[in-house]
Amino acid sequence: MNDLTDWTIIHRGEHAYPPLLAQINDPPAKIFVRGNSTLLQTKMFAVVGSRDVSDYGRRAIETIVPPVAEHLTIVSGMALGADAAAHCAALENNRPTIAVLGCGVDDESIYPRSHIALARRILDSGGCIVSEYPIGERARPEYFPARNRIVAGMSLGVLIAEAARDSGTMITARLTLDYNRELFAVPGSIFSKLCAGTNEILHQGAHVVTCSAHILTVFGIDHAPTQQSLLLSRSERHVYDIIARTSCSLSDLITLAGLTPSEAIMIVSELELRGIITRSTNNLSARSM
Repeated sequence: MNDLTDWTIIHRGEHAYPPLLAQINDPPAKIFVRGNSTLLQTKMFAVVGSRDVSDYGRRAIETIVPPVAEHLTIVSGMALGADAAAHCAALENNRPTIAVLGCGVDDESIYPRSHIALARRILDSGGCIVSEYPIGERARPEYFPARNRIVAGMSLGVLIAEAARDSGTMITARLTLDYNRELFAVPGSIFSKLCAGTNEILHQGAHVVTCSAHILTVFGIDHAPTQQSLLLSRSERHVYDIIARTSCSLSDLITLAGLTPSEAIMIVSELELRGIITRSTNNLSARSM
């Protein structure tokens, strides 16, 4: 990974410069790119969140990101927690991803140091690493808010997977709105500090996301479930078959499936996150398989 023959500098105004990034009010004059720079000409979508991501937030990312990554290039900041989970969700489904850093793109500068192996995976899988900071520039606290403007600026939209009210992720959310991009958030528990920011974003009008279809629909992308998303456990298949035979309410499903309320809610939430079923005010409906 010490070989830096695969890096380049792209100046604003050049064709290779990310087109949406050039439209913001304070784009970097140049960016340092390591890896597959052609990804910067694709349609990009950012996924960010808490460094202390919960199991719930991680599961949401692992469920929502793969179908989105089939159509849009996933961008994140390669930070601990939610950012790393977003990159890994794309990589584990054989999709390239873009990491935007608050430091140089060389391996001596990469931060956090524990993510050098993740950086290698990103590069080896046809992805790229981007920064406005030169080779050899170490991370500084003030670089990360500036990094966030690049994440939001070059993306069609941003998903906030999980965020506390006063977190750096909220800076990205505000920038997303400032740049007139689409803002999405995963709803969370009203009792969790890690969800206070995302719930506030939703209260202010961000798109509610409980499955990948909620993102893809906004961009007019066909969101038929993939084969991988349709791999169901025995209990999930049982619930799916009941809903497919007859649209029913959650209370009816509990009776028909012989489940406890908590079991039914858990399975329905999982299937909904994966875009396999949809929920209206009173009814559950199954997508065709």
